[in-house]
Amino acid sequence: MKKSVMLMAAMLAMTPLIPAAACAPAYAMDTAVLSAAGTVQAGGGPASIVLKPSSASQTLQGRRFTLYRLFEAEPAAGGESVVYRFDPETEAAVKQAVAAGLGIQAGAVGEQQAVDYVASLSGQDSALRQFLSTVQDHLQPAQGESFRVDSTAADGSFTIAGLDYGWYMADEEGTDISGSHAAASLLMVSTAAPSVQIKVKSDYPQLIKQIEEDDGTAGWNDIGDYQYGQAIPYRFETTLPDVTGYETYLMRFHDRMDPALDFDPSSVAVTLDKDGKQYRLSPQEFTITDTPTADETFSVTIPDIKAIADREFGSFGQRVELTYNGVFNEGILDRQDQGKQGFENTVRLEFSNDPDSSQTGFTPWDTVVCYTYRLNAVKHNENDVKLAGAKFRLYLDKDCQTELGFAKHGDVYLPAADAQDIVTDDEGSFRLDGLDQGTYWLREVQAPAGYHKLKDPIEITITPGFVDDRHAYVAGGQGLTNLTATAGGQDLETDPIQTSANLSVLNRTGSVLPSTGSGMTIVLFAAAAGLAVTGLWMGRRRG
Repeated sequence: MKKSVMLMAAMLAMTPLIPAAACAPAYAMDTAVLSAAGTVQAGGGPASIVLKPSSASQTLQGRRFTLYRLFEAEPAAGGESVVYRFDPETEAAVKQAVAAGLGIQAGAVGEQQAVDYVASLSGQDSALRQFLSTVQDHLQPAQGESFRVDSTAADGSFTIAGLDYGWYMADEEGTDISGSHAAASLLMVSTAAPSVQIKVKSDYPQLIKQIEEDDGTAGWNDIGDYQYGQAIPYRFETTLPDVTGYETYLMRFHDRMDPALDFDPSSVAVTLDKDGKQYRLSPQEFTITDTPTADETFSVTIPDIKAIADREFGSFGQRVELTYNGVFNEGILDRQDQGKQGFENTVRLEFSNDPDSSQTGFTPWDTVVCYTYRLNAVKHNENDVKLAGAKFRLYLDKDCQTELGFAKHGDVYLPAADAQDIVTDDEGSFRLDGLDQGTYWLREVQAPAGYHKLKDPIEITITPGFVDDRHAYVAGGQGLTNLTATAGGQDLETDPIQTSANLSVLNRTGSVLPSTGSGMTIVLFAAAAGLAVTGLWMGRRRG
């Protein structure tokens, strides 16, 4: 994919003809030595570049770039003159770019001709962008030196020291940003300006995806758990960068949901807010494509968010929020076979990244996960005889007034609006799936033939344990760390991998009353007969 080019700062120069533009942050090339906090020693040269964030809210931490020297510079002893030479590593790429600009063959481009052409681009942002883009197209990463900012100075700046004099192109790379070079910049370090300070400004947005946890105080984070059929709230957050140089600016959110999750298009809402003002986009200002493909479940496109921000706010930098709901479907029943613990939902943002074309870039995929739980129950007596035909209902309160209805799907019961009895099968078992964490009361409404139903409902509590940092989930990673469950205050056997708990419901056999024809009945009748006979004999004697 063609790399994007973005000019990012005021022009810097050794002479009025030498252009320079903003550079990207740096650290961690193979030969560099981190000499102090916020400083990397790139070599033994006399020059340096100091990178500074453009605002207090911006950080250089974790950002990366590749530094290419396009021309060597040999200044005169007094600094009154400079001789420029091609750098052998990048000479071919520079010639290609100059030739494209002049409309000649690359082999015909000379050193001074190349220097003059590049100097002529001063003040021509679009032409300079095109030149740098063409250079990029003909460069290999091995021809430059790659850096990453792992630490900054107290003021947030980062210094690349030990550079030789020369004319450099710094190609900023957004971390894992596909198809996007956040900035390609041209700058000069020389005896006249041995230390150049650059304010680094990003031209690409970052994207955060979250799920709202409705239990406890976690709120919006990367991990949640929900009941089957319950609306699961998701949101995307990004910031509209400074898009002044763009005629239009596209944002398109690509979402990929687990097959066990369904998307609700009617729940989509997009809002912009800045400085206390909020604007909600009308349905006509964005489009939804919800025809699933191999790569995504749906997408939401804002064709020109720049026009909306300009019209409603008169400026840029708004927080962009997209919210929608998902819901579990019957696919959750297959998680045992698929070896799944939770159900992931992943998004990435596609955005304009070249003011002079319709070219777009992509942020990395960002993933959240949602869990749901299963209760495996078996009904038996004290002799471990499994009891079929017992009927239960599940409630959300101790008094069993608020019922959580269930309907049967194959051999499993899932939450449903129209409640049915939960009936034990021939093995005395039933399975409830799609449960949220929390406390429930299981009430027996009809006992098996020959047994009394349970006097009181069984109080069941399901409690998951999650990783400490709920804002750092990665695809395929760990979110749920443990699962505990109790019934009537007693611990249940659980399986965190299958997100399940096992419940044993005991029905004790009642006392057996005498029945006609039993040995005890004969004895009792015999005793009664004896009493009658004795009474008769004593009566006759008195007579």
